Amino acid sequence: MILHQLFCETDDFCQDFLPEWKRTQLEAKSVIEQSAYVKAK
Repeated sequence: MILHQLFCETDDFCQDFLPEWKRTQLEAKSVIEQSAYVKAK
Protein backbone atom coordinates (compact mmCIF):
# COMPACT_ATOMS: atom_id res chain seq x y z
CA MET A 1 0.00 0.00 0.00
CA ILE A 2 2.79 2.45 0.84
CA LEU A 3 4.47 1.87 -2.51
CA HIS A 4 1.19 2.50 -4.31
CA GLN A 5 0.67 5.74 -2.37
CA LEU A 6 4.21 6.89 -3.18
CA PHE A 7 3.67 6.16 -6.87
CA CYS A 8 0.39 8.10 -6.90
CA GLU A 9 1.88 11.11 -5.13
CA THR A 10 4.89 11.11 -7.46
CA ASP A 11 2.61 10.87 -10.48
CA ASP A 12 0.47 13.76 -9.21
CA PHE A 13 3.59 15.86 -8.72
CA CYS A 14 4.82 15.09 -12.24
CA GLN A 15 1.44 15.93 -13.74
CA ASP A 16 1.68 19.42 -12.20
CA PHE A 17 5.41 20.03 -12.43
CA LEU A 18 6.41 18.82 -15.90
CA PRO A 19 4.20 21.12 -18.01
CA GLU A 20 5.41 24.14 -16.03
CA TRP A 21 9.04 23.03 -16.28
CA LYS A 22 8.75 22.48 -20.04
CA ARG A 23 7.24 25.95 -20.45
CA THR A 24 10.16 27.56 -18.61
CA GLN A 25 12.62 25.58 -20.72
CA LEU A 26 10.97 26.79 -23.92
CA GLU A 27 11.05 30.39 -22.65
CA ALA A 28 14.75 30.08 -21.78
CA LYS A 29 15.50 28.65 -25.21
CA SER A 30 13.64 31.55 -26.83
CA VAL A 31 15.69 34.08 -24.84
CA ILE A 32 18.94 32.37 -25.84
CA GLU A 33 17.94 32.28 -29.50
CA GLN A 34 16.96 35.96 -29.45
CA SER A 35 20.26 36.84 -27.80
CA ALA A 36 22.22 34.92 -30.43
CA TYR A 37 20.24 36.64 -33.19
CA VAL A 38 21.02 40.10 -31.80
CA LYS A 39 24.73 39.27 -31.48
CA ALA A 40 24.82 38.01 -35.09
CA LYS A 41 23.65 41.36 -36.44
